[in-house]
Amino acid sequence: MKFIKLSDKMYETLKWLCLIALPALAWGYSQLSDVWALPYGTEIPETINIVAFVLGCLIGVSTINYNAEKYNIEGAGYDDGESIEDDGEPAAEELLEDEGLEFFEDEPEVPEVPEEETAE
Repeated sequence: MKFIKLSDKMYETLKWLCLIALPALAWGYSQLSDVWALPYGTEIPETINIVAFVLGCLIGVSTINYNAEKYNIEGAGYDDGESIEDDGEPAAEELLEDEGLEFFEDEPEVPEVPEEETAE
């Protein structure tokens, strides 16, 4: 299955719409409808928020597919018709290394705290 790839500008514009513009518009209309007795004071903001949510979900899927292609992550939803070979290195390690972080497979050691002596 082929996926549509968004340009950076389109991605940033849609992200801004979903996270800032549409929720602000919904809230603004809701508040103004109370003050000015505008019609559909609940229905219009809820509809705007639903549109923002759906667009946000589509952007999220696009991001998952982009990262799957970029980091060659198997089973993340990206399929270009070719099989993805496992190189033996977990994708999480690659992502963390790109950020200069370290991946721990075992739980970190917690130092023992000495028990307090009770004074009697």
